[in-house]
Amino acid sequence: MSDRSDPALTRHRRRDYLTFWLSALLAAAAAGFLSSIDRDAFATYFGRFPPVLVVAVAALAGAISLRFLEYRGWWSARPPNEIRHGVLLSTMAAIGFASVAIALDIWFGFPQDINVPWPDAVLFYPAIAFVAEFVFHMLPLALVVAVTGWRFTHSGFNRRVWRGIIVVALVEAGFQVMVGSSLGFFVGPHLVAIGIYELLAFRRFGYIPMIWFRLAYYLSWHVIWGSARLDLLF
Repeated sequence: MSDRSDPALTRHRRRDYLTFWLSALLAAAAAGFLSSIDRDAFATYFGRFPPVLVVAVAALAGAISLRFLEYRGWWSARPPNEIRHGVLLSTMAAIGFASVAIALDIWFGFPQDINVPWPDAVLFYPAIAFVAEFVFHMLPLALVVAVTGWRFTHSGFNRRVWRGIIVVALVEAGFQVMVGSSLGFFVGPHLVAIGIYELLAFRRFGYIPMIWFRLAYYLSWHVIWGSARLDLLF
């Protein structure tokens, strides 16, 4: 990996961790405001735990996971031009994945209540996006790397990297199938593909393009289409 004594690298690392904490702060603010309006807004996912507390725990554990994965060489800070490239790729990928979901929704007619309705969705999904990245990707990946003792000494994609990606990509899909999603035929393969993309982005570009992908995907699929589909399909 790059030399950490490089002043430019130090600035890039600060940017990445600052973005992480800023996204955590925004997620906590969104969760706090929505739960003050609707006390049960997050009950399906967080149970009786206060949403702000859940976000705070995810932020603390996420920061540890992020630092550990950097130490083990999974990711390293990238210059701004590479981050911009990663954000562009993640935007295109998010639109692509959302387009597939929308097409299948139109074709098969998914249940009416699969999305949190507008305007709660504007606050709900940014908070959920942050927690989901930690629960389904950063923590499982950190655990895999810790248990196996893996270290990554270059930025390529060898068998060890791909094993980690495939194993962790199955976590979110497996969770959705286990909780009995009525869209299992779609959710499983779709979330595996999303997980693979996000972990590839994390490996290649770091945290920023990864979290941006999930936010852009949620905006496209859950917020914009989630509101429009109620008028168009029902």
